Amino acid sequence: MILHKHTKMDTLSQIVNREFEANIFNHSKKQNNVNARKVFCKILSDIGFSSWDICDFLKRDYGVYMYYMGDIENLLKYNADVKEKYLESKDLFFITIKEVVQDQHEYVPDRSIKMGYSVWDRNSLEKVEDKYDRIRKIIELVDINTPLGEEHLVFEGLVQVFETMSNHGKKTREGKC
Repeated sequence: MILHKHTKMDTLSQIVNREFEANIFNHSKKQNNVNARKVFCKILSDIGFSSWDICDFLKRDYGVYMYYMGDIENLLKYNADVKEKYLESKDLFFITIKEVVQDQHEYVPDRSIKMGYSVWDRNSLEKVEDKYDRIRKIIELVDINTPLGEEHLVFEGLVQVFETMSNHGKKTREGKC
């Protein structure tokens, strides 16, 4: 099941508010509120939320959003406390979303059996969950081992790895290896 974007944003806002002991909806310029809003915007932006959706949810204009996004990288780079809270918020958010999907995953087979549907839906969900776990492990590996701001090096390395794998596959198909 795909969670509605407002459900995801509401979940993340609760997590960020708790981690920063803040209220992202409060128009206060206290540092913990501002940092919490920056982290909120960063996490949602990284997973593909549009700036319009984020601004609408926070009831902020686009200029404020751009300020947050322009400042967050340096904040994470030079403020260890904010970086720690950012990573904790991000991890809790993904764990929470995964648990919701798993709860629904466990519900779907029971419901599908009662309704007489095939178990294909369960197998499909298991494949999606396996794919998510593989991607999560890769992201965690990159996140742990990549200094902030050096992501381009990882990208270049991955391109080389995939090109090598692709070339090896061509040679194998042609019988050269």
